[in-house]
Amino acid sequence: MLVQEVRMFLYRRKVLLALLANAPAALSLVQLQKIMFLFVQKSGNACYDFIPDTYGCYSMTLHDDIHNLEKNNFVMVTHGNDIFSTTVTIKKENYDDEEYLLTKEDGRAMRLVLESYPINDVRKLIEMTYKLKPFYAIRSGIVKDCDDRELEKSIVKCKEMIETGHPRCLYTIGYQGFSVDAFARTLMMYNIKTLVDVRKNAFSMRREFCGSPLMESLKEAGILYVAMPEVGIPSKDRKEMIPAGKLQELFAWYKENVLPGCASYAKRIADYVKQGSTAVMCYEELPKDCHRKLFAEYCLAKEPSIGQVRHIPRPGLMHEKKSSDNGAYLSPAID
Repeated sequence: MLVQEVRMFLYRRKVLLALLANAPAALSLVQLQKIMFLFVQKSGNACYDFIPDTYGCYSMTLHDDIHNLEKNNFVMVTHGNDIFSTTVTIKKENYDDEEYLLTKEDGRAMRLVLESYPINDVRKLIEMTYKLKPFYAIRSGIVKDCDDRELEKSIVKCKEMIETGHPRCLYTIGYQGFSVDAFARTLMMYNIKTLVDVRKNAFSMRREFCGSPLMESLKEAGILYVAMPEVGIPSKDRKEMIPAGKLQELFAWYKENVLPGCASYAKRIADYVKQGSTAVMCYEELPKDCHRKLFAEYCLAKEPSIGQVRHIPRPGLMHEKKSSDNGAYLSPAID
């Protein structure tokens, strides 16, 4: 998985540099976000994921890549008064067309986007992304300027699906296989208001999933991040027992030695659920492989007001929907 993630990391930067190299002029931060979104839709290449934000579709990863490329002298960022006047241009002396060549399909999709969309008319560009995917306009502060009744209806429908699509309860989720944008977007689609990190150490080889960066990303998405390391499993025990194939023994130890002292944390979880749907998070994709499932079930047993426990799968995975055994199910296809 790590090799695949590195390849995606390198290729998405190729896409970003190719877009800047082929753009007819410097692009504002808003233009760049919208054009990349249109490229992803046109090509089907999910090199970047997006969340709904103040001006519609927004990729936190794309934002970070721009600044990292600036630090490494590949692009120049000219700062203006806001994101509409702050522009990005490529430093062509450090750009090699051959080295950053895209696949034929992606190259074709990029040309179509740059030639077919009004990239110099920012307001129209934003409006086109709203109409293409109304979900990404649900938090927009400028959608009222579009004056489009059908678009307004579509946005209202998306909001209603989020509000009513899933019951208020306790969810669990693992970030394995997610980008940080897809992770935040998935939580938003499930109407999660609070994310509780139940890792003993909020550290990841992927920096965006370490405690502080993740907290900032979730804040961008309007989600409260809470660290609860007290209910985690010490790294030493994980490193010793999981490679030895002793996962069930580890879970038995956790139930005997950690969970009995977690009543106050279960109460905190119940309080969060009263305010809105809450998710407990760890790394493993499948809940059966992670202590978060045991902790969530303990919370439900201690605090029946939680209602139920459900597991959120990574989008695109074929999980069987279950209603009585805390199984995983897919979220509504509103994005």
